[in-house]
Amino acid sequence: MVNVLHISSQHALNSNRNPSFGFDWSANPYRGCSHACQYCYARETHRYLNLDIGQDFRKTLFVKDNFADVLRKELKHVPLNNIIALGTATDPYQPLESKYRITRSILEVLVKTGHALTITTKSPLILRDLDLLSLMGQRRQLQIHVSLISLDPETVKILEPGAPNPKRRINTMAELLSHDIPTAWFLAPILPFITDDDKTLESIFAMGHSLNVRWLMASVAHFTPSMYQYFYNTAAHTPLRTRIRQFAEVYHMPGYKIDGGYRRNLRRRLTQLYLRYGIASSIEPPRGFESFHQNEFSFGNNHRPLATPL
Repeated sequence: MVNVLHISSQHALNSNRNPSFGFDWSANPYRGCSHACQYCYARETHRYLNLDIGQDFRKTLFVKDNFADVLRKELKHVPLNNIIALGTATDPYQPLESKYRITRSILEVLVKTGHALTITTKSPLILRDLDLLSLMGQRRQLQIHVSLISLDPETVKILEPGAPNPKRRINTMAELLSHDIPTAWFLAPILPFITDDDKTLESIFAMGHSLNVRWLMASVAHFTPSMYQYFYNTAAHTPLRTRIRQFAEVYHMPGYKIDGGYRRNLRRRLTQLYLRYGIASSIEPPRGFESFHQNEFSFGNNHRPLATPL
């Protein structure tokens, strides 16, 4: 059973000042996530609400009912080519979305304003919105990142107990690509000695190649001390316990920073796979789309929208 609480948003957008993340603003219409990924760094945000990062994160979920209205107001002061990232903390297409449609309302706003957008999700529910996504894809206003860290359903079930299985996510990527929607395979996080073996990585790149995925984003797992402890303790009580000792050797206390030698070795292996399968590790980001509907958006004092039709 899930406890759903409704809250009002004071702000829809959170500023990002780290250019390496590849976006300028993040937007998250829900708090908590029933996908319950054991490695998810967003678990820690539940502590701000005096809730735990374990079961509460999965079962006490928050819906931001007024999100689209607040977003519409804030976008009047955001340049079109600033990239908004949807789903940086919790999945915007988790099962709650099928009922509350907050993500759908966000897309309806962005179709009108033309702002650049990325969406990260594990869910086939995103296909419900193909009408809007196809339009935004044609404009190159949008990129979609489908998250999948292993093709082994048993491993995925342990690490992401509430998320769709690998086959459904592969089919989702295939469907998005068939509609010419810019879609990336999001291979993050790579978990040392859990999902980083040659067989796992090779199978992902081979599948990406067969789907004609143009690019695949890969990065190793980073943890705060508290999230490291949560993940370690959780994995130690699963069939992954046989790999957890090697996993622990890669992270150095007190800050649980990842070993430099491991990072370099993983980068070398990934580079070989990118070259072998002809898949890019990055691609041109989405860009804002200007239309005559944007007369109401100021984007600061120096930006004058073009009067071009949709």
